[in-house]
Amino acid sequence: MQTTPPLSDNVDLRLRTRFTIDPSQARAISPMIYGSNQRLPNVKRFSAYRLGGNRITGYNWVNNMSNAGNDYFHASDDYLVRHLPKEQRLIPGVLLTDFHRSALRDGAYDVVSLPMAGYVAADGLGPVDEDECAPSPRWKKLVLEKPADFTLTPDNTAPEVYIDECLHFICTTEGAPDKGGIRAYMLDNEPALWAQTHARLHPDKITWQELVTRSVALATAIKKIAPQADVYGLVAYGFAEMLHLQEAPDADTYGDRYAWLIDYYLDSMRQASEQSGIRLLDVLDVHWYPEVAGQLRITEPGLNTEAAVYNRLQATRTLWQEGFRDGTWIANNYGHFLPLIPRLQASIDQYFPGTRLSFSEINFGGGEHISGAITAADYLGIFGTHDIYAAFFWPLGEENDFIGAAYNLFLDYDGKGSAFGDTSIAASSDDVVNSAIYAATHAGNNDRLHLIILNKSTQPQLASFNMPDMHRYTHALEFRLEKDSPVITRHLVLMEDVYEGNICLPPLSVAHFVLSTEG
Repeated sequence: MQTTPPLSDNVDLRLRTRFTIDPSQARAISPMIYGSNQRLPNVKRFSAYRLGGNRITGYNWVNNMSNAGNDYFHASDDYLVRHLPKEQRLIPGVLLTDFHRSALRDGAYDVVSLPMAGYVAADGLGPVDEDECAPSPRWKKLVLEKPADFTLTPDNTAPEVYIDECLHFICTTEGAPDKGGIRAYMLDNEPALWAQTHARLHPDKITWQELVTRSVALATAIKKIAPQADVYGLVAYGFAEMLHLQEAPDADTYGDRYAWLIDYYLDSMRQASEQSGIRLLDVLDVHWYPEVAGQLRITEPGLNTEAAVYNRLQATRTLWQEGFRDGTWIANNYGHFLPLIPRLQASIDQYFPGTRLSFSEINFGGGEHISGAITAADYLGIFGTHDIYAAFFWPLGEENDFIGAAYNLFLDYDGKGSAFGDTSIAASSDDVVNSAIYAATHAGNNDRLHLIILNKSTQPQLASFNMPDMHRYTHALEFRLEKDSPVITRHLVLMEDVYEGNICLPPLSVAHFVLSTEG
């Protein structure tokens, strides 16, 4: 075991960050914020998993075929179940049952996206040509309510696929949501892009009214069969969808009444819920990938120039910091909608109170670089302090070891299953450009204090702490990630250095300090 590095001549004493910790301000952290859309080799388990993405819009649960849209030649095939033995791929619902049982083995919360664009893939015969747009033999009509009895062995030759039968199948084979079954359902994926991504399936641009009509209908079907399940919508791909549904044809119709689509969607789902007597939207869900700042798209795999790294490390401030502008078109033209989390929460509070907030896809890039680890740790800390209900990492590129290591700092920092606390403690930095801090304890037990501290600077920093009763902690360990390796290293910490403000934070690093009243 190593010890934290002593002070040396190369430490710039002018770069000293003061961290304030206030245990009197505490709130529970939702465990579902540490989720992912895909497993990573260096992460034993995430706390939540989502089955989603473009393929779900055309997914046929009866034969497990799906359509790639413009991601891959508009091809219909068995891509989603190719990890299974060939003889199992045509078993009805096997994609869903396999996904759920895998999450169950990890003790993880799971959310499954369901299609709602009107048609699903009929076959696995490859690319769908322009003259085969739905309706055509290449597609099955998606129907929400079956006019006959349900079956667990649906007919693959039937012209229609039934959503309520799919939900009945899941609840019968896997259990109800509160009895071991799938916990939540998502209302499709990125509907504003259907006309672009799924031009063979839904060639016309979706309207605000169509979005709500389809969302209400699918949510109603879900609640009828699985009333205990969380329902997530609208699953927006990014800001332009949140703003006006990608310039939907009827966007101007509602401009005088609503500031952006989010308000209309929440208000419409509230009204539909009141009319039906059951809440049809439990979680407002969006995706967030940083936009271009100047000529930089910081989510591009392998882009780790000095400018890209700096912009990546600052981009998380768009989630929470009032007045911060990152130079993107969003900040320049629609800055009044930032920071994003408080703005979304304000819309919820006004139009559908009690709705939770989720990010079912998030990535700030840098999967193969320390900046990716720092940024991931930053947004995870932000989610814990801002009462986000669930969040799911979406991989970009092949290399994500650094981001996986950041998740491990929260989920398994010592390799033995030890995790960051479940109760967020108020903590702040006096230099948000170069640093961030997140603090937590475990509910009902204040004998261990967790501090995750980020050094976003290319220079080492000295950290000092302002916290009532800091001296009650007598022992400390540090688990650290640095720029040379995505492997967490363990270090002894001298409590004198903690008390006296002489903790040295290496350049571009993220550390998890565990302070304890015990040895």
